Amino acid sequence: MLFGVRLQNEIYEPWKDHYINYDSLKRLLRENVVPNDKEEWSESDETRFVQALDSDLEKVYSFQTNMYNKLSDAIGEIEKQIVEVKEIDLVNLEHTIEDILESAQQLEHFSRINFTGFTKIVKKHDRLHSKYSVKPLLQVRLKALPFHSEDYSPLINRLSAVYSFLREQAPQSQSASINAKLSSYTNDSDLNYTSYKFWVHSDNLMEVKTRILRHLPILVYNNQNDSQDSVDPTLTSLYFDNSDFELYEGKLQKNDTSPSLRLKWAGKTSDEDSQIYIEKRTVDHSIAGGDERLPIKEKYIAGFINGTYHMEKTVQKMKSSHVPDYQVEGYEKSVENIQDFIRENSLQPVCRAQYTRTAFQIPGDNRVRVIMDNDILFIKEDAFDKDRPIRDPNNWHRTDIDAVSDPKKVLRKGEYSKFPYAVLEFRVQNRPGVDTADTGNSIITSSSVYRKHGKWIDELTSSHLVKEVPKFSKFIQGIASLYGEDDKLNFLPLWLSVLEEDDIRIDPKQAFEQETKKLKERAKTAAVRARAASVSSPRKGATTPAGPSSSTKKVTIMEDDSDSDDDEGRPKNRKSLKHKYSIPFLGTFGPKLDDALSEDEEVVLPPGVVKPDVLIRNTGPVKVETKVWLANERTFNKWLHITTLLSALTFTLYSSVQAAVDKSVATYVAYTLFALTLFSGIWGWSTYMSRLNYIKQRSEKHLDNPIGPLIIAVALLLILIVNFIATYKAVGEPVPLWN
Repeated sequence: MLFGVRLQNEIYEPWKDHYINYDSLKRLLRENVVPNDKEEWSESDETRFVQALDSDLEKVYSFQTNMYNKLSDAIGEIEKQIVEVKEIDLVNLEHTIEDILESAQQLEHFSRINFTGFTKIVKKHDRLHSKYSVKPLLQVRLKALPFHSEDYSPLINRLSAVYSFLREQAPQSQSASINAKLSSYTNDSDLNYTSYKFWVHSDNLMEVKTRILRHLPILVYNNQNDSQDSVDPTLTSLYFDNSDFELYEGKLQKNDTSPSLRLKWAGKTSDEDSQIYIEKRTVDHSIAGGDERLPIKEKYIAGFINGTYHMEKTVQKMKSSHVPDYQVEGYEKSVENIQDFIRENSLQPVCRAQYTRTAFQIPGDNRVRVIMDNDILFIKEDAFDKDRPIRDPNNWHRTDIDAVSDPKKVLRKGEYSKFPYAVLEFRVQNRPGVDTADTGNSIITSSSVYRKHGKWIDELTSSHLVKEVPKFSKFIQGIASLYGEDDKLNFLPLWLSVLEEDDIRIDPKQAFEQETKKLKERAKTAAVRARAASVSSPRKGATTPAGPSSSTKKVTIMEDDSDSDDDEGRPKNRKSLKHKYSIPFLGTFGPKLDDALSEDEEVVLPPGVVKPDVLIRNTGPVKVETKVWLANERTFNKWLHITTLLSALTFTLYSSVQAAVDKSVATYVAYTLFALTLFSGIWGWSTYMSRLNYIKQRSEKHLDNPIGPLIIAVALLLILIVNFIATYKAVGEPVPLWN
């Protein structure tokens, strides 16, 4: 579909007058006019085009800025109501939040599609009229009118704080739609870790590495194919897509379901012990997603992709090795799912990403990991053109660059794209029970991690040495850089304009000002979060600090988690074939490459460490101060005292029924007091035993329970009132107070 047609279909009707006038700009280019000497592109034509282009830029920027400010003001009004403890209509508040979320989502889409339109029309202009280059002008104007670089995270974080307040006030509210929208912008609290992406200029690379080395050691990979240990292994990912780039657009637009497929390996495929994995990932933004990952030998890959080979030999070996039936069935199901996914979406290898990796982590402590990918090279691998395919359609990859150390030397122009910066990724393990959105702009979510790593990480990530690029993905960048001229590519990532800048390095003073702005944004939500916390019981969550491990600093390459290329975390219920459907008898299916090549790995405990069945506080003998036991016993004695008083009153009243003015009322009162006596004794005993169990279990439950005393107090009050009324009626006149 042509971009102009796609733009008309994607326009949000209420804002239709504020989009780029793509068709008008295209007509000004006179693309379909046959050139002749009399109608050459002139200075006046260029002026008209540039004026129209600049006018549209002003229009889009003004609208985007105004809408963003309106949304920010609307959130500010809600925050003001919450902080001032005003009466709030919770139903209306929920609808308002949903409207703001919908507008924010539409505004982000508005910015993306307009940025793509401006980029495409300028490329078309420079191709048709190469004498007049407009691309530098567009870059200058985009810096002055940065509608495409607006970060919506502050808005979403503030909304998350407001929504936390709403959840605490109305836990039964119908909020599924808001939760789904929020999850597409923010990190879900059900994820094991959170990922943050940055770009690093080559001039700053060494300084960044040395800063990290002061706190985290480099993981040294034990490469079995080499006599030397590999510090920076070369990793390769081969991404799949179809001719319409549907998977690319799904990832870029963060659809509800964003599937992807890739092959991955370390080193070269020609290596004898080379291990290749095929991985299908399905990220569902409304629920926790998962992936399916299979080890596969190179000779079987082509047949697997074509659907002619269904891993029969592997399945047969599993059965002959007496692998449990459920594992065999699960393996066969995964094979079927991946092959169906390839067939139904007409997928083929289209883009190769090749890079070297340096990882920093304390062995045995996976709470903080830093990954740096450098020398990133994207290579075309498609066979879309049947007449002149880049890759042999009968092969699953390009064989002409397999054994080449520097593929750029043998590739033609347009077949590769060198990424100019290193990609730095921080992975911080989430603290259980803590919403990552509640941490504002701070990377560290765990208090124990913050005490050890928080300061230096915050200093590095807010410094002039790195540039944050949220949601950066090698898959998206590779497709956009290699196929950006294709009319079927209807959307481009917003960070492309930053790549076209001469230098991403910023002045330290400017970095300080940006960090100050972030702190102000964080302060805006502090009062709201405090208000939300004041109306709810504190969340209980505890983490066990990772202790020293016997693991050596030299690990195999598969023991390193790789880049979380498209998402900020790993769902807890990830379906990992590494554990569910492992094949112990095949050496090539071992764990050597498993972790390093997965884009989003689950956190793996170090060797010899298992997840405890009970918390540390619940192990060992119960050590409770004596005064705690005595306080519980003292309370029980008080209840025994009350029971004794009630029993004495009961039998005294019952023995004097004959002398009462109203014998029937006196009898009922005596029976009621007897029931209260039994209740008092039972309540005192049950309270004593329940508190005793809480103390032994170190439970966090409240020990107070006012129901019992209230029942006795109300019952005694009613007895006195009934007795007074009955006596008053029987005598027929008021009873003197001295009687």
